[in-house]
Amino acid sequence: MEQTMTDGIEFIFVNDCTKDKSMSILNQVLEEYPHRIDQVKIIEHEVNKGLPSARNTALNEAKGEYIVHCDSDDWVEPTMYESMYNKAKISNADIIGCGFYIENGNNSIPIIDNFNHSPIDGLKCLLVMRDMHFNVWQRLVKRSLYTDNCIVFDERFNLGEDCYACIRLHSVAQKLSTVRKPLYHYRTSNKNSLVHSSNKKGEKELSIMMDTAEKSLIKQGLLQELSLHFKSFCYMHKFWQTFFYSDDYDFSWYKSYRKELNKNVFKLILPISMKIMVLIGSIISFSVFKYLIIKYKLCLQTLHKKE
Repeated sequence: MEQTMTDGIEFIFVNDCTKDKSMSILNQVLEEYPHRIDQVKIIEHEVNKGLPSARNTALNEAKGEYIVHCDSDDWVEPTMYESMYNKAKISNADIIGCGFYIENGNNSIPIIDNFNHSPIDGLKCLLVMRDMHFNVWQRLVKRSLYTDNCIVFDERFNLGEDCYACIRLHSVAQKLSTVRKPLYHYRTSNKNSLVHSSNKKGEKELSIMMDTAEKSLIKQGLLQELSLHFKSFCYMHKFWQTFFYSDDYDFSWYKSYRKELNKNVFKLILPISMKIMVLIGSIISFSVFKYLIIKYKLCLQTLHKKE
């Protein structure tokens, strides 16, 4: 409510049947900022539908020229929306990105993304997370990109819903621009966050997301040009999901594709740490590699319990 942008802004809050005190806190805040009340719309879901549905509800209600998201456990700099809107009007870009802070307890790590690329190069950078990340909350997007291209958040998956939406948005954007400042505060210390959900359902959702993204790129005639980048995207996400998010230690995907992917992994555009891990996995036996990863994950869980 302390945004420096005073006019031409609307705030849409979706109550997805929250069980905490979020709504009472929101009402208290509105009492402290009565001049914002006319700019606020509160929508109540009758049942909990999940994050993608909440985002879609807000999209359907939005009337502004641009759309940006903010997740419930995060916060933004007071100048964020004014800065991004001004950049949008000056550049006439379809998507304007900004940097962000990763907030983990007492640590605040600035991440400075760069969206100043051509649309196709921007999509390549996005897929391999070079210069930009898969976060709708760091993007101010022309609403027409959503409406003219029937882009919504796929309600079949909570995990990776913004990955798919960002790929769709960037695949139809004509111009990108950047505010090269960290303006969003992304809180990772919330252990109940969707990002920390780790189960078989999450693995299934991630597979659906990657399959849906691939079909979208094929439909738009972009997959051939983006083949290497998309393979890297799939490898990174499935690798992370299998080794770091799956509680039941299902290594079947990695075991099935191990020979092919390890042989070509250094052709893919991946973080050097991941390439090193895959190189180790290609040298030692699969059972030993699986044992080491499980031990590593158990150590992480123990550390989290001590925090």
